[in-house]
Amino acid sequence: NELFSQEDESGKYTLQIWNKGYDLIELFDFAVKMYNSIYIFIIILSCFVLVNTLIMIINERTREIGMMSALGLKSREILYLFTMEGRKVYHSLPEYHFDISRQSEK
Repeated sequence: NELFSQEDESGKYTLQIWNKGYDLIELFDFAVKMYNSIYIFIIILSCFVLVNTLIMIINERTREIGMMSALGLKSREILYLFTMEGRKVYHSLPEYHFDISRQSEK
């Protein structure tokens, strides 16, 4: 083992820390930090896109919301309908991803 085989002037072994002083290990640590920050950015961006899509759906369907409330639905029930629609959109994303990956295999 090269880390423990180096002797100093007195003939004793010197202890070297394996993750300090080596450029390659520091480079890998930096790369892991960069990848993690990119993953976090992608997750935040996808959450923003999902929320923006749901806000657009609600803004485009204000008439429908007005009709539902005029027909007697409570605001809690209307919110429940839109929450369920958002869940369907959210749960369809992995299905969409796997469909694309199957198409690329052909």
